[in-house]
Amino acid sequence: MVTVGKHYFPSSAARVITPATPCAAFPHFFFHRLRDESTTSCCDVFVTLAGSSAAIDHDKVEPFPQLDITVSEKAAIKFQPQLYTARDGRLCVPFPAVNAAGEITGGLKGTNGNDGCKYALKGAQVHGRAGWYKDLWAIMYSWFNWLGFPSRRHDWKDVVVWIDNPALEMPNIIGISMSTSDTKYYKQRQMDVSNFVGSQLEVTRHYRQYIRSYTQGSSTNLRFENEAGDLSFAPAMANTKA
Repeated sequence: MVTVGKHYFPSSAARVITPATPCAAFPHFFFHRLRDESTTSCCDVFVTLAGSSAAIDHDKVEPFPQLDITVSEKAAIKFQPQLYTARDGRLCVPFPAVNAAGEITGGLKGTNGNDGCKYALKGAQVHGRAGWYKDLWAIMYSWFNWLGFPSRRHDWKDVVVWIDNPALEMPNIIGISMSTSDTKYYKQRQMDVSNFVGSQLEVTRHYRQYIRSYTQGSSTNLRFENEAGDLSFAPAMANTKA
């Protein structure tokens, strides 16, 4: 269960995985269209596939092309976030969870640190779920990893973007929920300019003082980072001026 203000949303919205490059946009997007959208989550889909489909080697799962989207799904493309992943291998990067044939990844044992999860050479897959709840349209994006430290297989990180109406030409973001663990979310209803893709931190020197200001970037695409297993807003890049 995730919340923003007084609005509650069960984990039945969406699952999203990003490519493993800093601030990378999603190359493919796929919506799971199930009959009972109010009770079935993409995590449930993954568990169902695990019980009915063969698991293959973790590095054999290929991402598949984006399908044609419906009108209600356009908002998910419009508001898709970006995930900042450090290039130095400090943290694991996201990977595909399932391929077009329904074969799921076998994952990795949660041992040997992040030796086996630093790079996603085949790219990644985006899985999506969205729907109405408490008069808000909720889109859940998730990042999948082969392992969860210190000893388990598989790990998910989720972001729920709440908007007023996907049918509007310019929907408004009402709030966001970021997973900080398997059961807890951090909620925020106000986003700063620095939270969006394309914004930059400008540092200018005025006599002996340094003045910090942010330039406006995107108005829809939020930027996140995975810091020690918790999702948070990614810092804007500095553009220093003398």
